[in-house]
Amino acid sequence: MSLNVSDPAINEAYEDVRDDKTETNWVFFDFADGRPDRLQVAGSGNGGLNEFVSQLKPEVAGWGYVRMNLSNDEYSQRIKFVLIPWCGEKVGIMRKAKLSIQIADVKNILRNFHIEVPANHTQELSEDEILTRLRRAGGANYDRQTKPNLEFKESVQEFLNSIKETTTAIKYGCHISMTGFFYLEQDQDQELKFLLDNILRNFKISVKVPPLVNLNPLLVKKQDHLLLQVTNTDDYKNAISSLAEKCKEIVTLRLKRMDHISLAYWDEPNATPKQQMQWKVSMDQGIFDKIKQEADIYFQQVDSPVHWDVVLYERVSKGLLVGQAHIFKELDRWQTH
Repeated sequence: MSLNVSDPAINEAYEDVRDDKTETNWVFFDFADGRPDRLQVAGSGNGGLNEFVSQLKPEVAGWGYVRMNLSNDEYSQRIKFVLIPWCGEKVGIMRKAKLSIQIADVKNILRNFHIEVPANHTQELSEDEILTRLRRAGGANYDRQTKPNLEFKESVQEFLNSIKETTTAIKYGCHISMTGFFYLEQDQDQELKFLLDNILRNFKISVKVPPLVNLNPLLVKKQDHLLLQVTNTDDYKNAISSLAEKCKEIVTLRLKRMDHISLAYWDEPNATPKQQMQWKVSMDQGIFDKIKQEADIYFQQVDSPVHWDVVLYERVSKGLLVGQAHIFKELDRWQTH
């Protein structure tokens, strides 16, 4: 079911944040009481990101739109806009499932933003980190009708969000898996991070060429899988192989080939019979060919990534339903540039 965004107050609040003549610099939208498919203005203010974050609650889901001042010095100041999909850690599973679908309707209203910062915990909304991401994303604004001017990861995520048909790729976002999922006992994550940190200290010095992404999307017909091919170096493979060997007494790591970024595929064992039938109809109508045509055009406008980070994630919530994203918590990050 689509999200009802017909309330005129929604667009008025959005334009109020964008208006240079007003002091309003944030607005939050959630669901009208008793109407989980109707959007409403839940609050707004002029106290910036910190004030916006202070009103977020763990049992609430919605979308924030924040105006930020990116200044390099007193003479160079630029206005940036940030879209913040918020899903508190206590939000129910059914509501979480709807959010990944309803965001397309939200973006039809909140059209102009520089970066998107999904969050489940207020700690994920550090002003310093968001400003850093804004600087990396470049200076030009964009909307859904113009060329994306984003970091590579945000560009891929924007494409995934724009696909009308829900596919399994949306559950993970833009990434290259170095290992499969694995389980750790309590407190073992610290030991794993220690081992990985030691390995990557040498790895950062030795790496010569980052993974190269082929921006011509490839449709693997036999597997019904649309992807971007990645040519990786032995540096990354050797690092993760070394980690697997050193931590084998703690956990068994299932190493991945690290050779692609998924754009669209279907692997939904918990789909209802109706959802499975709807997907079969979409397949018969050539859904993958249609998505590939869109991807061919989109990725002509995207720049290849200039560097990669190695990130250790904990999956804190598993997306069981169709379109329901897995929720990951970043435990640590290692820059390799």
